[in-house]
Amino acid sequence: MLTRPLLALLLLWSCGTPPPAVEPGLTLGAGEGAYRDFEDGETLGLITGCQGSQHVWVAMRAQGIDRRGTLIDVSIRRASDDVVVSQTFRVRISMQPVPGSETLYELYGLTVQVPEPDEAIGEDLILSVTDQDDVEVTDERPIRIEWGEGGCDDRPGPTDPSLTLGAGVDGFETFEDGATLDLSPDCVGTHRLRLGLLATDIDPADALVGLELRRASDEVVVSEEFSVRVSLEEIPGGDGASSVGGLDLIVPDPDLALDQDLVVSATVTDAGDVTVSDERPIRVAIGPDLCGD
Repeated sequence: MLTRPLLALLLLWSCGTPPPAVEPGLTLGAGEGAYRDFEDGETLGLITGCQGSQHVWVAMRAQGIDRRGTLIDVSIRRASDDVVVSQTFRVRISMQPVPGSETLYELYGLTVQVPEPDEAIGEDLILSVTDQDDVEVTDERPIRIEWGEGGCDDRPGPTDPSLTLGAGVDGFETFEDGATLDLSPDCVGTHRLRLGLLATDIDPADALVGLELRRASDEVVVSEEFSVRVSLEEIPGGDGASSVGGLDLIVPDPDLALDQDLVVSATVTDAGDVTVSDERPIRVAIGPDLCGD
């Protein structure tokens, strides 16, 4: 039986240039604003958050797996007794291509919280990540942690956080309330609504994004669950503004959404637990086939 990622690769092959054949794999790294490799056993900083918690900045690179909507588990456990010292961290993520590589994708700025630092500081630890989707791959790295610099007290606090929902493939694009947006078929038999976000005065390096599409008439949700961590790109001269595009919200049955008044909503929570949200009335129509993208 073909797995979903293999089927997607075969369909993409039939749509155009075949993708490079690579062995699925994950590699753990560190970093808030960029991916950084580290040595086994290296000491990583434990950073104070804005709501009294503390976290380790984790990054990852991957190949041979779906770069959008992949479900991962990240944890930190003690090497001596396998006791997990981090909070449960299970999210769907979207990764960006690594510049100069045809096969590698990366994500950074993941905040893995350690509720009880005394249970982890000074201990030999294991940092691990597992892709929980059809192609299960994992990576584990030995680490230690100590209190680090660059916590919430070192960053300017938010002044007036806000969020605006838009469209966009490569970036944020505005649209009018009630506008008709493209619901486009892709190569794996689903339909995608391609959205963008514009945020102000939040931490752009680590944002948990939730998206939903529902009918206005009866509040029935017509989209798949969307909860991923992304890094927004700061807008030069934007006075605290950052944006992201290419967020694909999947609608399994387009007949439930076509010719309907709809509401698309978004919620973003950053590393400091600052939460902003927005919702917009829209309609959808079948758009261009994405199979050739």
